[in-house]
Amino acid sequence: MEVKLKKIIDGAVRLFKKYGIRSVSMDDICQELGMSKKTLYQFVRNKPDLIDKVLENQTSLIFAIIDEILTSKLNAIDVLLEASKQIGSQLKDANPVTEFDLNKYYPELYRIYLEKRNRRIFNYLKENIGQGIREGLYRADLDVDLTASLYIKKMEGISDPDFCQMTGHSYAKIFQVMFDNHIRGISNDNGIYYYEKQLQNSNF
Repeated sequence: MEVKLKKIIDGAVRLFKKYGIRSVSMDDICQELGMSKKTLYQFVRNKPDLIDKVLENQTSLIFAIIDEILTSKLNAIDVLLEASKQIGSQLKDANPVTEFDLNKYYPELYRIYLEKRNRRIFNYLKENIGQGIREGLYRADLDVDLTASLYIKKMEGISDPDFCQMTGHSYAKIFQVMFDNHIRGISNDNGIYYYEKQLQNSNF
């Protein structure tokens, strides 16, 4: 990625996380970056194009982390633990207003983003569940496709700003509890024993 485009995306992400998307103008981004509008529009056509590039970049960063974890030859539970720690750290400073603004003011961009993200997560989950069954850590009677689909629906649920406000917890905390429920639900006795042992030696 070109250096200036990365600078634009990083600046937009900082402002979106702090103020939400709707209230941040292109002028605000120029001011944040010390950049002229002429320069900004050399890299993005308009605000929706900028948002699209931000979403694509954020998704690419997360999936790059997951791909790296998958090459480390960990067992299925350790893969989930490591991936969830990394994703949880990304969610620590997430602003529910950002998700709300995406859904309300840029619904088509948001729909496409979710479809692409969820399709890839579904494939990761199917692979992980199959691995865990082969390793004797997950229950052999799992419906793999349905289990992966249910996890994605739960992820969509924790992205709901109303839900976060109702619970009074952060995205990161809700994600942690959801993950714990997921892994306990799919693991057999061996898997739960291993998972709890790993938790004692983990920062998760």
